[in-house]
Amino acid sequence: MARTAAFVPGTAAACVVAGAAQVWAKKVDTPSPVDAADPVPASPPKADDPLFPEIVGAPAAGAAPALPPYEGIEYKLGPFHVRPAEMKMEGVMLSLIAGYLLTTFIIRKSNASCASTWLKANEAAFREEFAGVGLGKGQLFAMDGGDEAVSYATGRRAVEHVWTKVRTNGQDLLARLYHIVRGIIDYQYDSGSDKVTVDFKLAEPKGTPGAKLCFAVVKRDVLRKTRDARWDLRTFTAVTEATGVAPSLIAMTESGDVTNALLKDQETGLLDALQEGAEGLEWLESLVVSDMPAQTPDEEKPKLPENEYHLTLTFRLPPSSRSAETAPWISLACNIADILYSKQKLVPETAINKLKKRRADALETLLKPLREEEAERVEEAKQDAIALKRKMEADKRESLLRKMTPAERMKFQKKEEEKERKKMMKAQVKRQR
Repeated sequence: MARTAAFVPGTAAACVVAGAAQVWAKKVDTPSPVDAADPVPASPPKADDPLFPEIVGAPAAGAAPALPPYEGIEYKLGPFHVRPAEMKMEGVMLSLIAGYLLTTFIIRKSNASCASTWLKANEAAFREEFAGVGLGKGQLFAMDGGDEAVSYATGRRAVEHVWTKVRTNGQDLLARLYHIVRGIIDYQYDSGSDKVTVDFKLAEPKGTPGAKLCFAVVKRDVLRKTRDARWDLRTFTAVTEATGVAPSLIAMTESGDVTNALLKDQETGLLDALQEGAEGLEWLESLVVSDMPAQTPDEEKPKLPENEYHLTLTFRLPPSSRSAETAPWISLACNIADILYSKQKLVPETAINKLKKRRADALETLLKPLREEEAERVEEAKQDAIALKRKMEADKRESLLRKMTPAERMKFQKKEEEKERKKMMKAQVKRQR
């Protein structure tokens, strides 16, 4: 029997179907969680909300804390704002730099004033002895750096020229501090400060051609420094006590003939100037007359000058009120230069030959290390050549052996052994003779 499409109202089946339809309609009307609308976000707390004071006052994450407002003096330069209270370190640095520059300026001015005082106090002595004094255009001297003044003189028959250097204390605070600390660490250190050096380049002697001499008179307290600083003095001279000179001085000479020519000759006037109590003697550190260089000759190409004579005066820089006390030494040096230039038989001929030999020996001493080094290079090159020759012979022998048959190789080796035996016998015979 066929099933009908509808249930008869009032039956149990119709009631069940109607209830299920009502439940399904309810489910359709109620939205599912997936189909529900998004929730509305909560509004942030207001700034004046008293319930969240810690949230309102706290800075954003990663942001720097707020700085208190600047209440000091502020200068505006266009887009720039200068706040002195915030630039303390820069102010200290600028103050130090300004102080250093100011003290350097004052020190250099003082150094120039000291040098000018000495040069002007002795200018009359130079002008009396030389035709031309100064650097030209009315300029007596020029500052070389901040602590050394240089002057020049020329125009005398026995003297080619004169260079005068006045060295004052350091040119700034750092230089002076360096000299002090270095002097404490090294008792032999000589800064060269507060000194006057007058270097006379002498003309070649005409009265005694080829004369050789190396002589010095030095203050005892600077003897070691002076000797160590000059190659000519430590190479050619020996220390000797000179009679008639002040106890504070000592002589350095390479022979008695040179001492007689310079110190004991009354024409030079040197012995009188070196006596105790002589004018300006307390400022003298050294007087050196030499035909050899003060600096050690070049080690790579050593060479000694021929007929190059210098007379060098070294003074301690006197105070301004006593600067003129060194002037008599300028005249004395010029007189010595005239004697060296014109005197006949200044040094005996036999003494000149001995002095020339000493200079040749000194040059040989300088050349000896170079010659030994050259001989070593030649010997090394010779050994290298021998080794190369042996290697080439060995390679040639190996090449020949590779091309030979075993029988030929044995015959060749026996021949070589016979040659070696004969060579050894010859060497043995030579040793027996």
